[in-house]
Parts: sequence; structure tokens; C-alpha cells
Amino acid sequence: MGVQHLKSHLGLRKGVWTKEEDALLRKCMEKYGDVRWSLIPKRAGLNRCRKSCRLRWLNYL
Repeated sequence: MGVQHLKSHLGLRKGVWTKEEDALLRKCMEKYGDVRWSLIPKRAGLNRCRKSCRLRWLNYL
């Protein structure tokens, strides 16, 4: 048994965040700040939506 990583119909990743994803988000936020959340997933190299990135940053990191 393991944690399933789900993808939406748009190909965006859903579910549990990995340590690697957290590190990418942290690095991106250090470099760019939270100026425009719509740009963060692409700049960070994440396959997540902007809302998911924003909530992860505000609530867990």
C-alpha cells in the first residue's frame, strides 16, 4: 500500500506534496516572492495549480 498521486483531467498533480516539491516551491519563493501566484507553479517547475501552491506556502511552509 502506498499513497496514490492523483492527476486531474488537466494533468495537474493532486494529493500529497513530496519533499522535492516543497523544496522547489521554497526556492522559487526565495527568488521571486509571492508577487503573482499564477506564475509560481511554472517558475518553480511544479505541475500544481496556483491555488495549491499558495495554500501549501501559507499553511505548511
